[in-house]
Amino acid sequence: METETASPTDRLPKLETDRLLLKQIGAEDLDAMMALDSDPEVMRFIRTPITEETQQDRLVQLVGRVDQDYGPGLGFWSVVPKQTPERFLGFVLLTTLDGNSEVEIGWRFARDTWGQGYATEAAEAVLDYGFRDLALDPIVAVIKPGNQRSLAVAERLGLRRDGTRHAYGVDLPFYRLERSAWLTRPGG
Repeated sequence: METETASPTDRLPKLETDRLLLKQIGAEDLDAMMALDSDPEVMRFIRTPITEETQQDRLVQLVGRVDQDYGPGLGFWSVVPKQTPERFLGFVLLTTLDGNSEVEIGWRFARDTWGQGYATEAAEAVLDYGFRDLALDPIVAVIKPGNQRSLAVAERLGLRRDGTRHAYGVDLPFYRLERSAWLTRPGG
């Protein structure tokens, strides 16, 4: 994985894997994010999908999330394939967990990308950046019960169940990965 220094307008570095490019999410990604958040299957375990009635409110929310300063080195990365960089696959986030002090990793990808390893590959790059460059410890996640796809990604990344946390207005299963476990993993 390669890390490129962020431009003066970006708060996040560009990350690169064998197949993917990750860059700070920007206004040019809003249409793709709206499409992602309009898919009922993608949003099944997150929140109600965007509808015509909620479209304007959700656009305002997305703009706020894109423009928000989450702190040094934290935020949202858009994920695109190297071969077709105009194709938005999804995003990975590294932000403070809602209502908690821990830093959370999360991901959301278009349904037509599921099962191809993109979420795991992109999240690995962000975890590596978080542990190596930011020296975060630990990095955590919350995953709604029944979300087997996200749970499988979390397990592949090495996140382990560690009780429950109140976040996003509900109690959710909580997962944790320690920096030492990441840095000493095989191939790490």
